[in-house]
Amino acid sequence: MKKPTLFILLSIFFLVSNCRLLNAETKEEISLKEISVHSEIYDFTAEVTIEQIYFNDQDTSIETIFNFPLDSKSSVNSFIVEIGEEVLEAIIHEKKHAEEVYQSSIRSGRSAALLTTIEPDVFQIKIGRLLAKERCVIKLTYVTELTNVDQQTVEFLLPQTLVPRYVSPRVPILNNLKELFDTKIQDKVPYEIKLEFNIQTNKEIVSVRSRSHPYIKSNKIDEFHHEISFQPKEAQDLGKDISLQIQVKELHKPSLLLQQDSESDKVYGMLRFFPDLTDFETNTEIIFVLDRSGSMRGTRTRAVSKAMTSVLKELNSNIKFNIVGFGSNYQFLFDAGSVDANEKNLETALKYCKSLEADFGGTEILSPLEAIFKKPLIPGYSRQIFLLTDGEVYNVQHIIDRVRRQRASTRIFTFGIGHGASRALVEGIAQAGEGASEIILDENSIQKIMEKQFQRALTPSITDTSIQLSENGAKYEWIAPFRAPPIFKGKSVTYYAAWDQIPEKGSISLNGYSLQSKYTDEILFSEAIRLNKGRVIGSLAAKTMINEFEQKMSMFHQPDGSLNEGVTDSFIKTQIIGLSKLFNVISSETTFLAVSKIQKENPNAPLTQEHIPVQHANEIEMEMDADMKIGSGMADTNSYQFNQQAPKAVYHKMRGSPSNTKKQSIYRKVGNQKLQKESVMNFGSQLSEVDSDDMAESSSYHNITPFLLILLLCILHWFWF
Repeated sequence: MKKPTLFILLSIFFLVSNCRLLNAETKEEISLKEISVHSEIYDFTAEVTIEQIYFNDQDTSIETIFNFPLDSKSSVNSFIVEIGEEVLEAIIHEKKHAEEVYQSSIRSGRSAALLTTIEPDVFQIKIGRLLAKERCVIKLTYVTELTNVDQQTVEFLLPQTLVPRYVSPRVPILNNLKELFDTKIQDKVPYEIKLEFNIQTNKEIVSVRSRSHPYIKSNKIDEFHHEISFQPKEAQDLGKDISLQIQVKELHKPSLLLQQDSESDKVYGMLRFFPDLTDFETNTEIIFVLDRSGSMRGTRTRAVSKAMTSVLKELNSNIKFNIVGFGSNYQFLFDAGSVDANEKNLETALKYCKSLEADFGGTEILSPLEAIFKKPLIPGYSRQIFLLTDGEVYNVQHIIDRVRRQRASTRIFTFGIGHGASRALVEGIAQAGEGASEIILDENSIQKIMEKQFQRALTPSITDTSIQLSENGAKYEWIAPFRAPPIFKGKSVTYYAAWDQIPEKGSISLNGYSLQSKYTDEILFSEAIRLNKGRVIGSLAAKTMINEFEQKMSMFHQPDGSLNEGVTDSFIKTQIIGLSKLFNVISSETTFLAVSKIQKENPNAPLTQEHIPVQHANEIEMEMDADMKIGSGMADTNSYQFNQQAPKAVYHKMRGSPSNTKKQSIYRKVGNQKLQKESVMNFGSQLSEVDSDDMAESSSYHNITPFLLILLLCILHWFWF
């Protein structure tokens, strides 16, 4: 064969090979075919079953990996795998041990499945050794709490989108932090989704609506029972987190749900109190911390601009304020410190907000917060921070830990901007900073959400809450959380308790303090709603206790997150693993593992790895004004960002403010130690953050490179021959 002919054939082969890699949005390349979601909602709880159907179209066995979002408050308590004719029920193992067993099984020719957490709000499913033309069905069940939107409405959220998360250049690169590098994020995904919700309450339902997918199908059984399904085309818009808001009558009244555990004789209770707080003006310093990183480009920046315009008009003479924009660096609007909310200062602030651009590069949240924490408090004023961000950072726990240490002097209210915002970060910072969190998904909700948070910041909260039984009430074994967050206007508080038997007599009350005045509310055990036997309330109780250990807020921790004297980190891990195994719920230290007993192939038979894509988050839905120009600033001119099309870092040039900073996207895979389950009866990071840049630009750069290389080779070929 002549050299020119050989060269041309090799070039064509290279081109076709790369085209196949780029064809990540066709079903032929993806084994995941369909997802169905069925949710049983009762009052403030939801039990959600997600069924995923896989089919291996390839001619060889595959290992398929799917990273997907779940609410960080979710408690996964069941993982069942059907591979071929075999049905496997996964059980809880310590992470390191589970990964070793999983790898050993697929190397030996057996199938295995693994469900684990790689971030508080990102889960991973691995299916190892799915044979050619073999079908697999995954059934995952989790329980979660509904969030109250106001005094009449609760909301169920089902996260659907992922966004790449930024890691600071100051963060050391660790070998075991690569799991999320393998997340493929695309504008469209090839699999289908079906959604069904069965809603039952003991209070009359006024309405059911979705703020994310408005065209839902509702079947009203009666005033207390509705069935909801999403229209097929609507359900396919996976660029939005799915929202379902339920408005009911008398939501503000105390409620108590009791459920006997299906695996034991224990009785678990869920208590929710909803105090009615009145407005009371106090002297307040409010510092607005605005995310101006590259990931905020487009309608997210406009959402922040509109939100700030709305809230600045609400400032009164009792308030001093400042604004700080941040990205790779940060800048205060008023360098000398917070100023009075007078006409001149408000005019300066409004001009600043109307000209906002996403031109500050990466997402360094901690730096501006540290700068604020170092500033002295203004005598006679309480300090509040309003943090507006898309939360696209990696090291969530490190930021939360730092905020917790400042909780005595500074309260933080957070706003998650857009679909895919990290709820683990937004909710975690608010909880650690003893504030409240909100998510902004569309233009219509901005003003209402800002006003609601503003009133919370200015209204005295109920603090130092505790639960107390009447003298003739049944004694509980334990109650969680150990430290409940403050209760703000329009917010509720939830406690969990355990009894040996169903309590019949007496009452249970909530006690707390607001402006030195004692607050109390009460519910009788005779008013409790009894659920059928199950594991919903018990799983939520276990998740609450596990979260307390993971977030350093347990009875073994000081208010600043440090350990009590004599308590060690290994002891805390023991508690987490013990609770996880006892209640069969996943945690940061444990994993669900299912292993086939049948050897299907010869040991070390070839295995192709596949990464299932997740849809990229949509923009916030907003009407674009002719006079409003959105900044198109991106990340630093030199940055590293993981690519949604391939599990590797890709270097690329980007628009935005020049910087010499380099950024590395890395992700955590938590290690483990072998600990004992029985210790649960005791009950009781140097990492920083990061940014999502322009995914489309990153993708285009990566995908076009092979073609540019081919073009160059063709030119060289032309001159050579």
